[in-house]
Amino acid sequence: MVDKYQAMGYNKDMSVIAVPKTLREKLGDDGVDDLIAVISEVGLNNDFIIKADINAIRQEMATKADINAIRQEMATKADIKAIRQEMATMATKEDLLKVESKLSERMTRIEGELTLVKWMMGIMLAGVISLVMKAFFMH
Repeated sequence: MVDKYQAMGYNKDMSVIAVPKTLREKLGDDGVDDLIAVISEVGLNNDFIIKADINAIRQEMATKADINAIRQEMATKADIKAIRQEMATMATKEDLLKVESKLSERMTRIEGELTLVKWMMGIMLAGVISLVMKAFFMH
């Protein structure tokens, strides 16, 4: 004969749960059986929840195809070597500082020459103005 606890999945032969004497006296035999059934059901539910969590984790884990796709996207040793060679030919901070100092020297020289040209232009303009004034105003 199958009682209500076996119908719920509780097997009395599965495990032994020791219920203290005071609790047995307070609950009675039916109360103790109900308590044991509840404890067993909670244990079964926990097993079900754990199995569901494990299945969810397995679904979220990367498959071999995902891993292979990631490996194909990763840089190879040849790629890294090519990048290192490119970086070796790139300008360093020291190179840039040298270029900047050369440009600064050239700009200083050009500014000096431009100042000279301004003075020369001013002197020529003053000469032309003096000739024009002599021609028209001094007879």
